[in-house]
Amino acid sequence: MRSVIAAASVISAASAFPWVATQGGVDTSLMKRQQSGGSNPGGPQSCPFNPNHVPAAPYNFTRYPYNGAQNGKAYVLPVFRFEHHSNKHNSGKGVGGYQVPAPGDTDHYFVAPKSTDIRGPCPGLNAAANHGFLAHDGITTFNELVDAQQNIYNVGYDLAQLLAVLGLTLTDGDLVTEKLSIGCDATTRTSFNPALTGSEPGLDGHNKFEADTSLTRK
Repeated sequence: MRSVIAAASVISAASAFPWVATQGGVDTSLMKRQQSGGSNPGGPQSCPFNPNHVPAAPYNFTRYPYNGAQNGKAYVLPVFRFEHHSNKHNSGKGVGGYQVPAPGDTDHYFVAPKSTDIRGPCPGLNAAANHGFLAHDGITTFNELVDAQQNIYNVGYDLAQLLAVLGLTLTDGDLVTEKLSIGCDATTRTSFNPALTGSEPGLDGHNKFEADTSLTRK
């Protein structure tokens, strides 16, 4: 977590203080994600395109329980039932304590992204896509985001819902199709009507996942 915060701080500082880019140990390739639009890094013209979109790999909860979150609802095994609070009827178990991916769960083993797959500034979402908990091409959905957060990271149901909603709104996904790019601008694949919605830059969009902020300046 500290390394992620540090990287974000360096990227943000470089925008406000250009001299940061010349300092030793600064990886300037990270700063390219702050650009967006057109053929710039993060823009639609340079955004990878995989014509064979495959949704997230299905869960086999009878063999690999994880947290039981699927399609925003809880999967109940026929021989093992878990209780819910009345306001948690759509949540996963919220237990944790299991290995991810589960030994033997070949559907969720690591597969390196190809040049046609989108990856972005969030290492957690990138890892989820690499393991098929999100669509491997980087175009994900609300339900995939809610399920993956619970099954991989044991995030609570309410927080998983909130973060998924914020992803579709603040980072410019699409509330109609419920699709979001975890990286660059894939508007033609996420928007229900690009002419009406305009650009949906995904997590790479400027001031979306990352921002021009400073821990030491107002």
